[in-house]
Amino acid sequence: MTKILIITTATIALSACTTSANVDYRQKYTDITSKMAVETEKYYQSHGEKATIEMGKDAVKLDLKDPESAKFTGMKIKKYGEGRLVCGHVNAKNSYGGYVGSKAFVAAPFIAQIYAEGKPWVDEITNIPVNACFD
Repeated sequence: MTKILIITTATIALSACTTSANVDYRQKYTDITSKMAVETEKYYQSHGEKATIEMGKDAVKLDLKDPESAKFTGMKIKKYGEGRLVCGHVNAKNSYGGYVGSKAFVAAPFIAQIYAEGKPWVDEITNIPVNACFD
């Protein structure tokens, strides 16, 4: 009986921590998305639409194994909160030289978030910036 009570108490305590952590991470990624949009807005205002899209591509290339292989599609600039986001899809080669398939992304000056795949609850939170482009 004591073992069951300890396990139940530990499970409840851990589930409360997980929920609180998820809320904190969700807020963190929402804040990051807003900051990305504000920085992109500044860039857009001083450089224009075409240069902003190119800046987005350059930011994505920083995260790729083979940046020269990148093929971009669906490029757009989307209003988000107080700013804008550069959105699109990229397909690029992996370490083995094969194309990995088109992945959605969001970009801002010097930073990009390419759609992540893995555990569903992680995806839901870490893909907040990318999902802002495609909601």
